[in-house]
Amino acid sequence: METIKIRGCTVKRVNELIRFINASLRHCQFEGEQQIDKYILRDTEYLTKDIISKYDIKYCKTIIKIHANDNIYAAIMKSKSGKFDMSNELNFYKQLIFPYVFDIVYNNMKIAYYTTYPVGKNEDCECSICLDNIQLSKKYTTKCKHTFHIGCYMNWIASGGKCCPNCRNAFN
Repeated sequence: METIKIRGCTVKRVNELIRFINASLRHCQFEGEQQIDKYILRDTEYLTKDIISKYDIKYCKTIIKIHANDNIYAAIMKSKSGKFDMSNELNFYKQLIFPYVFDIVYNNMKIAYYTTYPVGKNEDCECSICLDNIQLSKKYTTKCKHTFHIGCYMNWIASGGKCCPNCRNAFN
């Protein structure tokens, strides 16, 4: 599977938001990983909208070509809203690419957060991809709560994995 680097999703911007999330969590009663995920989702949406606002039609079409195999129907089906701004072509394409860019930004944010601020019990768990024990600082947990080494998970995604290697739930 061919991939492209998402313009605007820089390490610096992701890390700024990660520090902001951590600061926000320090000022409220910590309720666990679900609360962290809520903040990550909120800031991922903000960053994704900001990133996409700077794209032109050509770059939007490149994202559709790479991530939806040049299939507009697949891109429409991935969109959760079902409503599209048809007032101009650029707005339509920006809405089409939103879920693809969101997924990439979300994964970057989540990996950056849990790498920088490990959360959870200090117990070992096993990566179901390589079957080695996972150190807390190298752990990635999916939305479906399965845990892998960050490197194993990223290799799975890079090799075309679009679902959890354990339960086969689609990554959204």
